[in-house]
Amino acid sequence: MPGNAEFFKRPQPAAVLKHGVLRRYVKVFASKTGSMSGGKVVFLDGYAGPGRYESGEAASPMLAIELAKNISTFRNLRCVFVELDKDYFAQLNSLIQQEAGDLDVQARQGRIEDHISEIVSTCGDAPLFAYLDPFGVGVPFNTLTETLLGRSKYGHPKTEVLLNFSIQAFDRVGGLIKSTARNRAATLARMDQTLGGDWWQRTYLENSGVDRLNTVVRGYRERISAATTGWGGWTVPVFDKIGGRPEYLLLHFTQHPDGHWEFHQALSSATREWREAAHAAHPPHQDRLAEMGQLPLEGLEEPTPFEEDENAWVDEIERSVLLLRTGERVVVQDRMSDIFGRSIGLARELHLRKALNRLYDAGRIENPPIGKLQRYVIVLVKTPPPQELT
Repeated sequence: MPGNAEFFKRPQPAAVLKHGVLRRYVKVFASKTGSMSGGKVVFLDGYAGPGRYESGEAASPMLAIELAKNISTFRNLRCVFVELDKDYFAQLNSLIQQEAGDLDVQARQGRIEDHISEIVSTCGDAPLFAYLDPFGVGVPFNTLTETLLGRSKYGHPKTEVLLNFSIQAFDRVGGLIKSTARNRAATLARMDQTLGGDWWQRTYLENSGVDRLNTVVRGYRERISAATTGWGGWTVPVFDKIGGRPEYLLLHFTQHPDGHWEFHQALSSATREWREAAHAAHPPHQDRLAEMGQLPLEGLEEPTPFEEDENAWVDEIERSVLLLRTGERVVVQDRMSDIFGRSIGLARELHLRKALNRLYDAGRIENPPIGKLQRYVIVLVKTPPPQELT
């Protein structure tokens, strides 16, 4: 059993977030893109693992099978899982036999690089969502840009990728740049292959801390964009503990504004689940005191942090909208960071609607927030003059 065996005993809070995103977003992706492909959609899990945790909870393959069942009346979600470890692969096959029934579900043993070209060729014109969650440095740059993202020319066939960028692997390999370790050259070469060249090594040495990571990831995404065309998406830090250090980044790649919007909606709901799991796994100080019967004195309770205060998110959106230029026509999906402000990734459409309703009732925006807000146009108007007393 590989060194990551501990990981599959039970889902940690970080896994709760990524699985919450997958469960919601892949359903939307399949629903939207499958309408133009006769209902056929492909989900690829390139580093599948055993499919389920020892504690019984679903890992990504089981989540995909459950989703395929749930949408089988209107979409044919074909699931393809790739796993290198022979023990995990055996467990994965057993899971498929038990759970998949007559669904189109396949598992292949080996490295994703060894199977990806053949898998993509069998997709034909069907939309493809690829989930790449490796333990380590990840899929080679050319595999990502040419075989996966490169299959989509001008947005067709619809293709999206969700990629785990391991911060631990990045720090570990970066530490070898000035090392004399025996495995130095081979390990650095693997990271070069993943990031599209050795450019990142100088960046690593010239920066430190968060700036080092952010600069390399930004450069990585820029090189992917240069090698392909029109790929945007979110970069999401994922934590195991509230206030802790991120374990990895989720990098989403999409060519469509709907993908950008819907991923954010999925992320907001998944983040709520993550906070619940993180509180349960690492109770804050006041919760531990409460378990021992030591309740805080009235009036001395700790304030609700911004990340958990949905009313504060609405206030933040309202303040951010008021910073827009008066008279400018702002489409929500085009300026999400400006509109959501600090609540980005936390708030979703319902919080946006509350803020916009307030602003409309106060006469600060032109149009009532009716219907889906993704393409809603915000037009900020001047502050109405105060009413004079008669």
